[in-house]
Amino acid sequence: MTTHEDKPLNMPYAWQKRQWQAFEGLLDTWKLPHGVLMSGPSEVGKYHFAMALVARVLCQSPVDGQACSSCKACLLVGAGSHPDFLLLEPESKGKAISVDAVRGLAGFSAGTAMLSGWRVMLINPAEAMTHNAANALLKTLEEPGKATLLILIHHQQGELLATIRSRCQQFLFPAPGLDQAIAWLRDQVETDDYVSLLEAAGGRPLRAARLIGDNSLEQIKQFETMLDNLTQGVLSPVEAAEQWKFVAPTDLIEWMLAAQTKSVSRAVTKKLLPARGHFVFMDQLLFARKLLASKANPNPQLLIEELLSGWRQRESASPK
Repeated sequence: MTTHEDKPLNMPYAWQKRQWQAFEGLLDTWKLPHGVLMSGPSEVGKYHFAMALVARVLCQSPVDGQACSSCKACLLVGAGSHPDFLLLEPESKGKAISVDAVRGLAGFSAGTAMLSGWRVMLINPAEAMTHNAANALLKTLEEPGKATLLILIHHQQGELLATIRSRCQQFLFPAPGLDQAIAWLRDQVETDDYVSLLEAAGGRPLRAARLIGDNSLEQIKQFETMLDNLTQGVLSPVEAAEQWKFVAPTDLIEWMLAAQTKSVSRAVTKKLLPARGHFVFMDQLLFARKLLASKANPNPQLLIEELLSGWRQRESASPK
């Protein structure tokens, strides 16, 4: 059985067909913009799509609209050593992309291509840039070199400068439909209930496969049991936050988002109207996620306590 890491570099996922066709049209008509913003939830395949596009742009002998996977350029992209490709990522998870790193893009884009004629840069994720780094990126976007492509991956967990958005052509990458996600998952992992697995993953197939791979699904079930105890008053928000302080706040927020989405969805299925507090709490979760992704440096423990308190108050008609 293969995993998504084994997927050929030149092939986007099945649920990305529409986006791939859009890029094919731009390439065929020589209208590919200098700046591309790929925006959508994390773990739906945006990075893989971006790398497939990098390989296609740099490929010396494309076949049927995709990279050939065998020319010198494709082999270099696969090995991470193509001289006309620059990948910019945080040094480690949770770290920022510095202004110095972004300034290096200007010199790279102004250089001369060594192989295919194109020079391609990829920033993953764009929201990891510091404010100064984002401002420095504007120079590259405003004065792109000849035959250059800058790809920004945005997970929608943090804000981007409006000036960056306005200088890029945006492409949306939503999570796939349930049937398409399950069809892919069946070839990746084994489980008794693919629907519940996707619910726990917020509908994101790559995340669902990861939950099975790192054995965190059982942990999520325990967390959901804790949320039930919180609702029933068995635990206080402070006690619950203390019990789960060993898990990264970003993961806890993702688990609460999935649990809240499931709660609202099931109420709608039963033709029940969720209390307004449910939607207020969803806004609270989304704001907390953006706050953690920002450079505001909030107190993680206090933030989780506030969210757990919000979970318990969801049935209220409106916040006090």
